[in-house]
Formats: sequence, structure tokens, C-alpha cells
Amino acid sequence: MTGFVLICFFFTVFLMYTRYMRYKETAALAKHGLVRESRSTNYTKSQRGGMITAAVGAAITLGMLPMVLSAGPEASPALLGGLVPLGVGLALVYLGPDPEEAQEQAIRLDDEAFEPEYEQLPQGKRKKGDPHSWQ
Repeated sequence: MTGFVLICFFFTVFLMYTRYMRYKETAALAKHGLVRESRSTNYTKSQRGGMITAAVGAAITLGMLPMVLSAGPEASPALLGGLVPLGVGLALVYLGPDPEEAQEQAIRLDDEAFEPEYEQLPQGKRKKGDPHSWQ
């Protein structure tokens, strides 16, 4: 038991260290006026959700498999608790939208939503000291 706790402790310390080093690197880039490039993937939200659901379903199925094999065929419906999420997750990944097509659609929607409206600025001079008023 203490070995498991030590492994978890060192894993957590490692994750904290890598996160801290990433922060320091980002701060050093910002100090020089640079920006870290974003870590974007080519997966849509539904595909990411499908991957997570499929992974959970696979873990549940593999976790229950020894129980089902030792108990016999009458315990086989217990595998449905893992096979159903596995199937749903794989369907979400397979039937999800094409990432390039989804990105193009998002760009089109952004372009349509943010078309600038040009207004005629009032003619005249500003009052002294008030940048928002016009004479």
C-alpha cells in the first residue's frame, strides 16, 4: 500500500513541476513580448467527449471482465455497464463532424457575426477636456 501512495505522490509532484516549468516558460516569453502558440487539436467537442466516454466504457468492461469470467454466463449482462458507454463513445467519435468542416463553419459564422457596421461620425469639434462630447 505504501508503494502505491509513493507512486501517486511522485506522479503528482512531477505533474506540479511540469506545470510550474510551463508557467515559467510562458512568463519568460511574455517578458520578451512573445506569445505561446495555442495547443489546438483537430477534434471537435463531441469527438473529445466520445473519446472520454469510450475510454470509460473500455475501463469498466475490462474491470468487470474477470468477475464475469469467474462467475459464469449468468453474470454476462454485467458487461453491459461498460459496453454501452464504449459503443456510445465510439459512435460519437465515428459519427462526429469532420474537424476541418467544423472549423470552416465556425470561421464563417464568426465572419458573419462580426461584420463591422460603419457609422457616420458627427462633424464638428470636441469640447475642450471632454473626449466624448461634440459641438
